[in-house]
Amino acid sequence: NTIYTFTDMVLVIRTLPKLGYSAFDTEFISSVFTTWGVKFNTIVTSISTGLIISLIPNMVKSYTQNDKESANQDFNKCLKIILLIITPLAVFISSMSVSMWNFFYRYNEYGPKIIKFTILVTILDCLYMVTNSIMQSINKRKMIYISVICGLLFNLAFDVIFMNLFSKLGLPAYYGAICATLLGFIISNTISLIFLNKEMHLNYKETMNTIPRFFISILVLILVLNICKMVLPIYSNSRLIQLFNIIITGGISGSIYIIINFNNIITILPEKMIRKMKKNK
Repeated sequence: NTIYTFTDMVLVIRTLPKLGYSAFDTEFISSVFTTWGVKFNTIVTSISTGLIISLIPNMVKSYTQNDKESANQDFNKCLKIILLIITPLAVFISSMSVSMWNFFYRYNEYGPKIIKFTILVTILDCLYMVTNSIMQSINKRKMIYISVICGLLFNLAFDVIFMNLFSKLGLPAYYGAICATLLGFIISNTISLIFLNKEMHLNYKETMNTIPRFFISILVLILVLNICKMVLPIYSNSRLIQLFNIIITGGISGSIYIIINFNNIITILPEKMIRKMKKNK
């Protein structure tokens, strides 16, 4: 992650001035990539770590005991946490990027535009955390290095190319750097998932079965978020109003999303949390 961030920072600083961005704007955009925007990613990553990290030792234990069914169940539970909890959270922050940015940092032209897409990298980052942790646990560090190097080399090779391409297409040039990072993570994750499938015989059928309902719920989530943004004062400079926007929109959209996916979500929550919910009932 640090190398990805450093690569983007260096190449953004060197490329954007050549594409007509002022020194001040270039410095600010670089800061969003390396510092301010990363804090939003950390929120999502922290939640992911808390929900997923306890499953990995059980998965590895099942693998070493040749209990492939249990290992597959835990692995698919990790994937479903990323799919059903982390992804909608990232989509929410992306959709509410203006309110999120204005609440934490005050208004700026570039900030919301950048975190709108950099937050999506976190979804792939969480998946990468899972696959890397598993490979470390079964002592397959060589594959970690291979997947990391392949993704980083792609990012390094295409960062500048994509920034120039996006600029020629009339799009913000810095979106090119985000696109290169996304594709770099996709390459790394693809290598890791293929290896885990062949080495540990992990399959993704259980997760794939949840995708149709998941896509429907994400479309509904995006629709509800857009309706809320049309009604609420999304562009106000008041932090209190922005907090109100975030809470109300999050409450409405989150409730609808949970209702649609309740049966799937309840299967991936920690057992302690489920017991508490039943006890409270």
